Amino acid sequence: MGGKGAVARLVLGQMATQALGTAVRLGVFDRIGPDERSAEALAGSLGTHPQATLRLLRALAGLQLLSETEPGAFRTTAAGDALRADTPGTMVAMARMFTDPVMLRGWDLLDESVRTGETTFDTVFGADFFGHLKEHPELSASFNEAMSQGTRLTAATVPHHYDFGRFHTLVNVGGRERTADDFAALCTAGGFGLRSVTPLPAPNIFQIVEASPA
Repeated sequence: MGGKGAVARLVLGQMATQALGTAVRLGVFDRIGPDERSAEALAGSLGTHPQATLRLLRALAGLQLLSETEPGAFRTTAAGDALRADTPGTMVAMARMFTDPVMLRGWDLLDESVRTGETTFDTVFGADFFGHLKEHPELSASFNEAMSQGTRLTAATVPHHYDFGRFHTLVNVGGRERTADDFAALCTAGGFGLRSVTPLPAPNIFQIVEASPA
């Protein structure tokens, strides 16, 4: 289908996002675990409607997050394993955060933002993004965890595709959600040693991270 197929995937992508987010919030991948589970057994464990659960699981199989090993029975794929909380390097916090209804609704007025050049998150929620997080500690914790997972993913990927060797010093202004260990891992992968992590004075929530060749 070429270009048309690519357009179709983009247009329908929001459905995939909703299916993935629903599965993460329900705990589908954790409940299946390393074993095979039937849709009926999983519905009983989750307290969900059996037929609706089967349809969701088949949608996830279509997204290659699960495989249907026999009619009505499923196990996680390698991609689905990354959405289990007990998997090393899990991406479940990123998936939960970026499929959260708050994050999705934040895009509702994108057309208006493009017209005016103004942010519209506060129009939807009555506060800017970080103000909203401050008022919702559970969502803020999810955001912090998601950003930490993103940093670890970056640390495992970027140094293999970008040559940091021509630099003498790296300085990264990072947010509160990343730890010194997160930055140390990124620096080590890039051939640098972490020199310092300096929090900025309140009310700033940022910290300056400095590194130099190891």
